Amino acid sequence: MARGSIIWRCRKHGNKAAGSCDCPGGAYSIAFVVGGRRKWEKVGRTKKEAEHRLAEILTELNQGT
Repeated sequence: MARGSIIWRCRKHGNKAAGSCDCPGGAYSIAFVVGGRRKWEKVGRTKKEAEHRLAEILTELNQGT
């Protein structure tokens, strides 16, 4: 079974609480494991977008597509 996580990331301020900085570069990222390696994908500024994208990826990984 595939696993994943959602993280708020900002290059200037690092990984902080969601939305704690107003930098244009701050966004939610998702991390998931494929073939024993961790993959990262920058998603967007809302957690709902990140949750939706992570669910899509985990579904694809579990189905083997």
